[in-house]
Amino acid sequence: MKPRNGWTGWLNVVIVFLSCTAMARADVITLKNGGEIRGLIQKNPRTTSSKGRDVIVKTLSGSLVTVSKSEIESIQRRRLILEEYETQRRNTPDTVDGHLELAQWCRNQRLTRQRRTHLKRIVELNPQHEQARRSLGHQKYDGEWMSREEYMKSQGQVLYRGRYVFPQELEQIKQDELEKEGEREWHKKVKLWHAWITSDRTEQQKQAFQELSAITDTLAIPALSKRFRDSPHPALRELYISILGRMQSAESLQALLYQAIFDSQPNLREVAVTAIPETQTNTAITALVRGLKSELNLVVCRSATALALLGNDQVVPQLIDALVTTHRYRVVVPDNGANTIGFAANGGQAPLTSGLPPDVELQMMTGQLPYGAVVIPPNDPGAQMRQKTQIVKRTQRNGPVLEALKSLTDEDFSYNRPKWRLWWAEKNNNVVKP
Repeated sequence: MKPRNGWTGWLNVVIVFLSCTAMARADVITLKNGGEIRGLIQKNPRTTSSKGRDVIVKTLSGSLVTVSKSEIESIQRRRLILEEYETQRRNTPDTVDGHLELAQWCRNQRLTRQRRTHLKRIVELNPQHEQARRSLGHQKYDGEWMSREEYMKSQGQVLYRGRYVFPQELEQIKQDELEKEGEREWHKKVKLWHAWITSDRTEQQKQAFQELSAITDTLAIPALSKRFRDSPHPALRELYISILGRMQSAESLQALLYQAIFDSQPNLREVAVTAIPETQTNTAITALVRGLKSELNLVVCRSATALALLGNDQVVPQLIDALVTTHRYRVVVPDNGANTIGFAANGGQAPLTSGLPPDVELQMMTGQLPYGAVVIPPNDPGAQMRQKTQIVKRTQRNGPVLEALKSLTDEDFSYNRPKWRLWWAEKNNNVVKP
């Protein structure tokens, strides 16, 4: 008998659960004559196949109402709790206490939107009602109750995409969005044309070349840079440079200066410098002068070469300062305890006090290793050579800087900076000859 009683108890629980689930929603039947019936539509098997079948509704009071389908305008299914709310709302007096009580009921039923409606009505009836104000998230600003939206508007800010900004910011934000959209469109086009120009179809190559050569919109620069800046094909990098040279914008100048310094081929670095529009020469010179103070020796030397091509001798003082520069390098060397092993002139090993082999030392001093060096220990199958990283400083004479000075001045004082400075001062009448 125990199993039977247990089964009966479980069945009762299931029935109660299903009953609660069924009543968790309600239907709103709107009639064509303007009336409404609220309740739960009942299944009517006898008339299911009939086109003009009746609809049976169990109302909230429990009575059954039969309505012809032809009289129904619409049927809306809603949660039962909303029907309860509608009933309470209609019976609630339009007073502070009435709306406060209904707002509390809505809170208990998690009807957030409806609760705010009644809290706002309380504020309309009593603008100084503190409980309603705080429940709505309002605060006092200078003694006056305000919502966050009202306060932000009083400060001249507007809501845009979930945050408040000043009108000037909004204009810039919208402009930035338009530019991003434009850049996305250019990425699609340039990707296609890059595929064409690198294909083996002559007609596609020709069309892609024409399309790319006609670009003047600076919004295309990110897309062009992605596809062409570091292309393994020099001809495509040259095409990229020629496109940039026609744009005359801050973005195009920045891209040209990158090619002028970092392109792997000297002739294309020169092409990039000569492509700089005359109207942007002064801006380019300012940027290249900053390059003379770079931590990378490569940037120092190539900036000097570019300045020589631009032909402005007003940068002579900065070039004089850059004749000899000091740079820091991170190198990996063998770690042999007290001594570091390098290579002697006879090919054998020799201890070094500086931590670097002589040939590496020489290359660094002459600017041949602008990015540093990795020293590989000699092959010794029977030994595991430990390694360590060192930061070393090297003072270097910069040949390209000297060549730039000679090109701009037709003078040559080698790396003697005092002589160069004296000559420049005399040339500009800043000192009197003895």
